[in-house]
Amino acid sequence: MNARILGLASLALSVALLGAAPQPNRAPVPAGPQTQAVTAYLNALKRDDYASAFALLAAKDRAYFRNVQNYASTYTADALHLRSFTLVGARGDERGRVFFARESLGFYNHLKNERFKGDLVVPLGAIDERGWKVRDLGHPWKAYPADVTQNVDDLRVQIRKVSYFERRIEVIVNFANLGSSFVSVLPYGKSVLRDDRGGIYRILATKDPVLTDRPLFIGLRLAPSAQYTGALQFETPVLADGPRSFSLTVAPFLRDGSDAPGEVLFRAIPPSTIPR
Repeated sequence: MNARILGLASLALSVALLGAAPQPNRAPVPAGPQTQAVTAYLNALKRDDYASAFALLAAKDRAYFRNVQNYASTYTADALHLRSFTLVGARGDERGRVFFARESLGFYNHLKNERFKGDLVVPLGAIDERGWKVRDLGHPWKAYPADVTQNVDDLRVQIRKVSYFERRIEVIVNFANLGSSFVSVLPYGKSVLRDDRGGIYRILATKDPVLTDRPLFIGLRLAPSAQYTGALQFETPVLADGPRSFSLTVAPFLRDGSDAPGEVLFRAIPPSTIPR
């Protein structure tokens, strides 16, 4: 999911990648070309001008996204719009600087299936590449919204979003118990993601709470009418860009009183549109 929604971009990572030493406190925002580059980047995002924003990114970031269409998808997949911003501080020096922008955002929250507005402070880097460029970390390199549902034994499973990261794919999934008895869902058991190019991607289990959804990892026990939305991560190599379709098996689940566990199969996960 976009870093502006989950707050995935950390200051320590930004500073390390920029090569600037951490400072104990935020300094005032300086005047000069570094600030102008970051301001121009944020103004482009305010206008939803993804081509201009992409052109202002550092070479490493542009290579990560591959092209402007992928970059734009990481915003449009969440209907994310930067409503306003204020630069509230900076760290670093003339060699490279991390700026802190307080952003007012509107976006579609796939975890709650509703539109949301909120404010947060985002770190953005400025580095010199024969002209000042912006580093904006923590995003998938491509993403799309989805709306595909399967119902097996009154367990409804809905896929809401697919995001490509460098070596993983994140799938936002909602589980709802429509039956009259409890159901246990253990997707870290046998879930697998496949693509139409022969790729088979196993679920990624780590101690990192950003990468491993703990309730889904330990096993979800849903009461009747209860539901839960979380993220499943699947480990991949660095994937080539281009058209790619997926199928997903979510397994196992077991309803109280059943003799055998079940599985939920999605034969395709096509892009969708965000509800109005």
